[in-house]
This record gives sequence, C-alpha cells and structure tokens, in this order.
Amino acid sequence: MTTPNQPAGRRPSKLAAALQNAVTWVHRVLYRSSNGVIGGRMANSPVLLLTTTGRRSAKQRTVPLLYLMDGPNVVLVASNGGAVRHPTWWLNLQTTSEAWIQPLQWFNDSLYRVLVPINYQEHPALPSTAEFL
Repeated sequence: MTTPNQPAGRRPSKLAAALQNAVTWVHRVLYRSSNGVIGGRMANSPVLLLTTTGRRSAKQRTVPLLYLMDGPNVVLVASNGGAVRHPTWWLNLQTTSEAWIQPLQWFNDSLYRVLVPINYQEHPALPSTAEFL
C-alpha cells in the first residue's frame, strides 16, 4: 500500500536491476548479430533497438523495445514495466530528441527525431490501451 507521499509502482532491487542490464545486453548482442532473427520479436510483438545519447555521460545507450506502427510513425511506450521511475531512454530523449532506431524491417541505422513528450490526449488517433487487451 502506498501513502500520499510515496509514488505507486515497484522499486527494483540491485540484483533485479543487474539482471535486467545483463538480459538487455544479451538481447542487444543477439539482435544485432542475427540481423533481428533472434530477438526481433517478443510475445509475437516486433522489437526494435533504440539508441539514445546519455543525458549525463553523453555515451550511446541502446535498449531493445517493443513498438507499434502508426502509419509511418513508430510508437514507443515509456512504461518501464510499472517501475516508479521513468525509463532511462525516456529521460535521455527529453534532453536530446535525436535517436537511432533499428527496427526489424529496416537495417539501416537511420537517425530519427523523436517527438517528446507525447501523451494519448495529444494524439487521439493512437489506439487506446483497451484496444490492446
């Protein structure tokens, strides 16, 4: 149960965070080495690699993410699996809105400008959460 001063959501342990980082690294390596054959789909959903520039380190950070297509637009959901904090890639995009994406269909490491922040009320054409359940 949460109190008014405590945000809702889970707080991952250090072990869980280290495990998530290791799984992300393995996923990224397999995805790139197999051109998306391994790791290109998860639970029958397409996966892309998103590379952002670290807001403090200025290093390139790459994470695998599920995505949706909305016409020519790529839609990413920054949910962080229900955690209290926003995902790091989202915070990086708020600092610099340039990112490289490598979806399964296109293996050309193109630079895309990402629109941030985006919320559902600003884009009613996007499907609602209920449509995915």
